[in-house]
Amino acid sequence: MDKSGCVEVEEVEAVRIAFLLSNAGVEESVAFIEIIKILVKRNADIDIIIASQRKGMQIDRYYLNNAHINVKVLNVNNVEKSKIELLKDVIRRIRLEKVCETIFLVFKKLQFELKKWKYHDDKICAYNYFLTSEMKNYKTDKKYDYIWVIDEVGLLWADWINGHSESPYRIVYHCYELYWEHYLMQRRKKWKDFLQYLLFEEAKKILYKVKLIVVQDSNRWKVLQRYTGVSESVSKVFFPISMEPYVGNEIGNLRKTLNVGKDKKIIFYPTLLAEKRGCIELANMCRFLEKQYITVIHGFASVPGFLNKLYQNISDRSRVIVSNRVFDYHELVKMHQEVWCVFLYYGESDNNDKYIVNSSNKLTMCLQAGKPIITVGNQMLSELCRETGCGVAINSWSSNEFLEAVLKLDKYYEQYCYNARKCFEERYNIDLYSEKLFSALI
Repeated sequence: MDKSGCVEVEEVEAVRIAFLLSNAGVEESVAFIEIIKILVKRNADIDIIIASQRKGMQIDRYYLNNAHINVKVLNVNNVEKSKIELLKDVIRRIRLEKVCETIFLVFKKLQFELKKWKYHDDKICAYNYFLTSEMKNYKTDKKYDYIWVIDEVGLLWADWINGHSESPYRIVYHCYELYWEHYLMQRRKKWKDFLQYLLFEEAKKILYKVKLIVVQDSNRWKVLQRYTGVSESVSKVFFPISMEPYVGNEIGNLRKTLNVGKDKKIIFYPTLLAEKRGCIELANMCRFLEKQYITVIHGFASVPGFLNKLYQNISDRSRVIVSNRVFDYHELVKMHQEVWCVFLYYGESDNNDKYIVNSSNKLTMCLQAGKPIITVGNQMLSELCRETGCGVAINSWSSNEFLEAVLKLDKYYEQYCYNARKCFEERYNIDLYSEKLFSALI
C-alpha cells in the first residue's frame, strides 16, 4: 500500500489474450467491457477479433487509444435492406410469413441433410455452417497465452484456429448464457432447430478441451455441468456480472431525449420489446399511478407488429413511454442516474432466467447507480430484495401490489437507495473478483 492508501499492484509479465467474437455488439456490454478493464489494469495485452460488424457501427470508445487493446474487424456488412429483406417485408404485410417460413425451413433442412451426407462428418459440417470464410482465413503470428470465447460459435472458431496452428492455444470459455439445456436435451429436439443442435453438440466436444471456464455462480455451473457433462474437476472461476463503482457519475440525457420533466419520477424497465417480457402487463399496472410517476419501457423491438400491440394497451402515452433508441454502454451507465427506480421481470421458464441474479446486466447497472428495484416472477430476485433491502418484490401482475410497492419505495426511498448501493458494493463490485480471475490465468 502506498502513502495515499491505494493498494499497489505488483507488475507481472503481460498476459496476451485474443478475444474471438462472431458478431459485433458484445464488446459494448457491461460483462465484456468491465472484464477487459480489469485485465488491462493487470498489464494484459488484448486483441479483440470481431468476425462481422454492421456498417456504421463504432467500436466502444473505451477501446480507442488504449495501447493495451487492439480491435480487428474481419468483415463489415452493409445495413441497407437487401432484396431478400424487402421480400420478407412484403410477406409480413400479406401475413404469409408462417407459411413461407415453414417452406424455407423445409428447404434448408433438406439442404442440411445433403451436406451432412456429403461431408460424412458433423464437425466439418458445423465448421461450414457456422464459420464464415473470414473466420476460417483469419491467421495470426502472435503468441497468445489464451484464446477467450463467449459462446458456442466462438468454441468452434477457437478449435478451427487450433487445428491450423503449429501449437494449440489454451482456450478460456466465458459462459454468458445457459442455452445448453435447450439444445442438448434429446426429448425436446424439434426439427426446425437442427442447426442449433448441431452447433451445441459439436461445441460440447470442444468444451472438454478448454483450459478455464468462467461462469457466474455455482447454480449456473451446476446447470452447465449437467447438460454438457464437463468434469467437476475442470478449472473454473465464479465471476458474477459486475462493474467498477461509478460514484457521482455525470447525469445522462434520458429526460432530454424523452422530454420528461425533472419533477417526474421515472420507473425504468430495460428489456426486449416482445411478448412474454411483461411490457403490456407493466403498462396496464401503471394506469393507477399518480401523475408524478412516468414509466419508460426501453429496449429493442425484435418482433414485427409487437410495438403496435403495446401502444394499443397504453391509455396515456405521456405517462407510459416506449423507447427503442439504441444507447451505448456509457450512455446506459449515465442514464441510470436519472431514473427513480428500475423494474425487472425475469420468469423461471428455464434455468437461464431462473438463476439470473448474478448474470443480469440490468440489475448490476441499477444497483451501481444506487437505484432500488421492483421485481416480479423470479425467486432469486425476490430473495435478493428481502436479504439486502435493495427493492420490493411483488407476487403477481397485480395493479394493487404494484401501487403498494411504488408507495413503499417512495416512503422509504433514501433507505432503499442506500441499500441498493450497499448491495452493489458487497456483491457486484468488480474489485471483489478481479484478483481471483487473474490468478487463475497466471
